[in-house]
Amino acid sequence: MFNPAPAPPGGLPEDVYEGVDHLIMNETEAELMAPPGRPASGRDQVARYFHQLGVRYVVVTLGSKGVWYSATDAGEGSYRATNEMPAAQVSKVLDTTAAGDTFVGAYAVSVARWREQRRAEGKAGLDLSEEEKVLRYTKVLDEAMEVSTRASARCVERQGAMDSIPWEDEICPTLRDPVP
Repeated sequence: MFNPAPAPPGGLPEDVYEGVDHLIMNETEAELMAPPGRPASGRDQVARYFHQLGVRYVVVTLGSKGVWYSATDAGEGSYRATNEMPAAQVSKVLDTTAAGDTFVGAYAVSVARWREQRRAEGKAGLDLSEEEKVLRYTKVLDEAMEVSTRASARCVERQGAMDSIPWEDEICPTLRDPVP
């Protein structure tokens, strides 16, 4: 999992991305990390560029507009899913300092819980079935995005960095339950 914040203009050497499964950026970082010599002409083009470098999950946070992701398997004829989800409702924005870090943390926990569930089922290290791939790209990722946007929404309603990061029971009471 890699969050290049702050992102260097022109991005990083392409070989850096070979070991990255999840790349999480905000809109500005996505523009800065666009393919060298080619200006970014949209999230989809930037995501396809990173997919070609081996990144399976490209997540672009959109601030008050929500989040967009593109997920794919490597190889020819691969399955690809994209989705844009709205931001969670915020009563009043007080401080956005830790919003991005909170999003990434909640996303990482969601992904880790899904992987732990696979391990508990004896499926760790095994390839996903076609049905499981679709589940991962729709239900699992959408749920991770929902939890992450909720966490960021609670975060911006408070002052400070560390003090603004919500506890999991403030995001949703069922967060402790593994993602199906």
